[in-house]
Parts: sequence; C-alpha cells; structure tokens
Amino acid sequence: MACTLSNSGISTLQVVRAAQVSQSIDAFTKAEAYDITISGSLTVTGSLLFSGSNNLDLQLKGIPSISQTNVLSYNSSTGIVGYVAASSFVPQPSVSPYETGSNCVILPMDGDNQVTGATSVIGGGCNNDIFNANNTSIVGGLNNTITSSRTSDQNFIGGGSRNNMNNTYLCRNSILGGCLNEICGPVDAPSTIGALTTQNVIGGGCKNIISGSIVNSIIGSGTNNLICGCINSPGLAFIGGGDCNIIKGCANYGNSIVGGCKNTIDPNFNTSPSCRSSVRHSAILGGMNNTASACESYIVGGCENFVKHECSFIVGSNITSTAACTTYVNNLNVGCTTQMQLRTPIGSGQAGMLTACDAGGGAAELYFHDGTSYKKVCLVP
Repeated sequence: MACTLSNSGISTLQVVRAAQVSQSIDAFTKAEAYDITISGSLTVTGSLLFSGSNNLDLQLKGIPSISQTNVLSYNSSTGIVGYVAASSFVPQPSVSPYETGSNCVILPMDGDNQVTGATSVIGGGCNNDIFNANNTSIVGGLNNTITSSRTSDQNFIGGGSRNNMNNTYLCRNSILGGCLNEICGPVDAPSTIGALTTQNVIGGGCKNIISGSIVNSIIGSGTNNLICGCINSPGLAFIGGGDCNIIKGCANYGNSIVGGCKNTIDPNFNTSPSCRSSVRHSAILGGMNNTASACESYIVGGCENFVKHECSFIVGSNITSTAACTTYVNNLNVGCTTQMQLRTPIGSGQAGMLTACDAGGGAAELYFHDGTSYKKVCLVP
C-alpha cells in the first residue's frame, strides 16, 4: 500500500527532521511509493511518464465536454500519450465497385461502360453500352451494346464480345454469349423494316443474326446463321447450329434447321397455291445446300435437295420435288413388305407412276403410267 505525504510535526520554531524532508524526495524520485494529490494546476516541461502495475488506470475526472478535432491517444509500446486527429477514429465507408444513377441505373465504376434507361444494369466488362432501354442487363464482356430508337424493355446480354441488339423496339431478347451476334433490325432490304423484335434468343457462336420483326425465335450456336423477316413476321423459327443456315421471308413461322451447312428455308421458290407467300412448319434436319420453300415440307439430310411442294419429304441427295404429299428417295430398300393403297378411280398421273386400283370383290389391279396414260400391268400367276 502506498504511503501518503504528511506534514505532521512540522510547525513554526520546531526542529525539522530528516524524515519530514526526505519523504518528498522519496515520493518524487520513486524511492518509495506515495499517493500524491494535487490541488490546482500542474504545468510540466518535458515528458510526463506513468508507471505502475500492468493494469494501470489513468483517471481524468471533471473534464468538460467540448468539440475538438484532436483526441488523446496512448501508445502501448512506447507508453507515450499524444494527440491524433479525431477523424482517424471514424470508420471510412467502403467504396462500392458500382455506381447507381438517378433512375436506379447500376454500372461498374471502371470499364468505360454507359447506361441510359431506368433500372438497367451493367455488371462488368469494358465498353458495354445500354441506350434507351429499361430493365435491361449486360453482365459482362467487351463492346456489347443494347440500343433502341424508342424505349425498349427487359433485354439481356450475358457476355462475349461485340454482341449487339438494335431495333425500333426491343423486348425480352437475350444473347447469352459468343461474338458478333445480333438481334436487330433489317439486314437484307429496306422494305423489311423491323417494328418489334421480341422474345428471341441467340445462345452463342459467332456472327449469328435474328433480324426484322421476329418473335420467339432461337439460334443455338454455330456461325453466320440468319433468321430474318419483315413487319408482322410471326417467327417461331429455330436454327440449332451449323454454318450459313438461313430461315427468311414474311409471314413465316414454325420452321427449323437443326444443323448442317448452307441450308435454306425461303418462300421465294414456292409453287404451292395454298402457301405461296410463306413457309410454315417445315424443317431441314441437316446436310448441305438443301432448300425448302413449301409448307409442311421436310428434308432429312443429304445435299443439293430442293422441296417445292407442300407436305413432301426428301431423304437422299440431288432430289427436287415434283408433286405435293410425296416422299422422295434415291433408292429404297424395304426389309419386309410394301403395301400400296388402292385408288378408285385410278385418276391422272405422270410418267413413271405405279399405282394399284380397286378391281372390286377384294381384288386389285396394278397400273403403270407410260407418259400418256395408265397401262394395266399383267402379273404372272
């Protein structure tokens, strides 16, 4: 327990003893522990050092509350008490990698990205632009653009490079990735001015285009594939992949090219009176240089095939259709039996046609068209 300075025995005309003097010296030279209480002010020139137990408390009582820019600070390594700026004790807010615009537009701080439109977002990347499009997003990538001459809505580019959406109206379209892909206005003729391009998807690949007033159409991947139409073109078209495949024309819908190279669905060569101005529900499964220009016509594969008539099928190569509701093959190898439907009456035909006619009583007769008329074929019993 520390001692206390005492003035006991110290009075006028009395002997001053050594202990009465040495207690002050012992207290201020640390020779012995003393509790010292000071009344009034303490002015110190030089350093003021404190020592004691490990849990030394420095208590300052009666300090007034004032506003100052500096505060006292204790350095536990050196034991020095000094002052530091009060602002150093205020946690600084973290800087977000994004900045938010007045229309709830969000874009990264870096990357020279630009956004014009309400509640639109650019997640990252460099030189990506959203212009005049609300609720629209570019996640990342390089030089991707979504722009419209009138306000558009709910479009999306996932990433990739130099992908572009550009038309009078754009709504709910997506380019997931790849490079140089476009969902846009017309690319083939001034008359095919796009009014509304909506709900179309390009999955990836390179230089794939969905153009014009197209809706609900998909290009999965591949290179240089094109789906295009004009005003009020329903769409519903699909190109799975491949290279240089094309689905085009006004009022077309429900057409598909699964893959292959340089395959085309186009009504320009249509000869069917019922759908001369369009092609609907037709498909090319693969192959190369195949063309379909009729409704509900199909090419399974092969090359250089041309189906012009509705409800016709081609299985093979270098075949051109000549009639509707007909299946064309190069060669047919039947593993079991072939049955022909009986015709009554026999009707007209073309050279090379073979048909079975109902002879009555459950009997059938076989006829061959020689280019002039049907001739009965005599069967050997």
